[in-house]
Formats: sequence, structure tokens, C-alpha cells
Amino acid sequence: MQLLAVEEVLRERFPTMSPRLQQAARHILDQPHDVAFKSMRQLAEDAGVQPAVMLRLAKTLGFGGFDQLKAPFRDRLVGAPPPSFEEQARALQSSKVTGRRSDAAAALVTEAHRIDSDNLRETYDALDPAALNECVRLISSSKDIRIVGLRSAYAVAFLLHYTCRAIIPHMKLIDGTGGTLTDGLRGIGDGGLLIACSFAPYARETVEIVEAAHRRSAAVVAITDSKLSPLAMKATVSLEVGTRSTSFFQSFVGAVSVAQLLVTLLIAQGGKKTLDALAESEEQLQEFSAYWMARPRRPGLFGSDPRLED
Repeated sequence: MQLLAVEEVLRERFPTMSPRLQQAARHILDQPHDVAFKSMRQLAEDAGVQPAVMLRLAKTLGFGGFDQLKAPFRDRLVGAPPPSFEEQARALQSSKVTGRRSDAAAALVTEAHRIDSDNLRETYDALDPAALNECVRLISSSKDIRIVGLRSAYAVAFLLHYTCRAIIPHMKLIDGTGGTLTDGLRGIGDGGLLIACSFAPYARETVEIVEAAHRRSAAVVAITDSKLSPLAMKATVSLEVGTRSTSFFQSFVGAVSVAQLLVTLLIAQGGKKTLDALAESEEQLQEFSAYWMARPRRPGLFGSDPRLED
């Protein structure tokens, strides 16, 4: 049984479970990373139940033992192929959430809110302050910073690059324009920094760029979904985010939040140099009228006439 199916069965049977089984089921849904790595006894202790409750939960779900329940969680983290987009879309269409046609939209809104709230909680629970501080130190001190994120992860990389450029103008986005993807890594080496964003299923070219930067002794900051992802395995520092979704695609709520957090920390710890850079960026934006501003309207016979506006 794949992880999505396990989670779906847990949610379907949750209302009929005993309070103790519900307590164990809630912990498993909220802490999927722990399920993959911790023993049944450790999970039971964390959930506040007896180990026998965890075993009973596994058998309630149709597994022969707790190890069989752990397997889908472990496979998801160690690189087993994730469900295809079609499989995930099919699971969504056949779920009880969308089966109630009269209130399907409301049910999906509730489910999406719950899952993304879980993603944020999982992301922030896993954040290591020491790792965050090291990311900030690397970004602040490096004179050669490249950032890459391809396919859906491009949105995260672009957001981080766009906001950081206001205070770190030498940060470069590797986007592969005109087939120049690998060219974007040219010249990086010891003292350089690559920030890479990717989530399962990982973009092949992003993984290859991370490996190339690692071979050239550049530091690597990874924003990814698992400590066992191919990015994290080569990273100097790795920040893991929750990506579960109600849809066929990953959720980027956790990744976007971490990107924004990094920018916030960089500004908070940047001192006068950062303030000066922000002031210079704002002056340039104003010089080129980058943002729309309402202009006074010229009065017409019956008030303002939009045809006379600039």
C-alpha cells in the first residue's frame, strides 16, 4: 500500500476508532518523518499511548504488523518512486472528500487547509536554529552566490532570488535561458555558494548541478523535502519542508515560508549594509516607476474623464 492510500484509509476510519487509536493515528498523520525512522515503542511514547495501541492500529488498517505500516513512510523518504500524477489525481477523485458532491468544494477547502497547516507545522518543527544560522552565515559571507530551482521548484528559487537581490545584488539565478543551464555554474568553487530547491520527484538537472557544485568544493544550501533527498545528501546545510498536498502536485507552502524566513533573518542580522542596499534598491524602483501609483484625474464636464488621463 502506498503512503497516500495509508493516509486516506487513516482519515476514513478515524471517526470510528477508539480514543486511544485516534490518538495514535493523529500522531502518525502529523509526524510522517518519525514513522519512517523511529521504533514502534518510540512512536508510542511520543504519541502518549502504549506500544500495543500502535500494533492494534496497524492491524486495524489491514497490516500484518507495525513494520508493514512503516514501510510506505520509509519508502517515501528513501527515494522510492512517488505515486504518479495520474495515481494521485485518481486517488483524489475516488476519495470520500470529493465523493460528497453537494459539499465537495467546502470539504476540499477544509482538507486543503488542514494539510497545508500540517505542512507548516511539520516544517517549523523540523527547523534547526543552528542550520538556519549557518544558512544565513553562508549567504551573508559568500561573494559568489548562485540559486537554482527547476520545473515547479522554479517558483521558490525565483521568489528567494527576487527578494534577496534587494539586499544581495550579486546573487545570480540559474534558469537555463537559451539552453545555458550548466553555464550558470561556470566559475563556482571554494568560497562559492549554491542554493538549490527541489522536491520529489526531483528534477534531474537540479541534482546534477548540486553534484557539480559539490565536486568544485562550493558550499550547498538545499531547500528540499527529506534529509535523504539527493540534494540533502550533498548539501553543506539542508532545510527540509513539508510538501503533502490534496492535489496531484506538491504543496509549496512550507518551501515558500522557509524562503521568506531566510530573507527575514538576513535583513534582521544584516546591519547598516543591508539597510543601505534596501535604500538603493528602492531608489532605483522609484526612478523607473516600477510600481503603479494612482495619478490625479483631470476634471471633465461631469467629473473625471478617463479619456483625458495620462
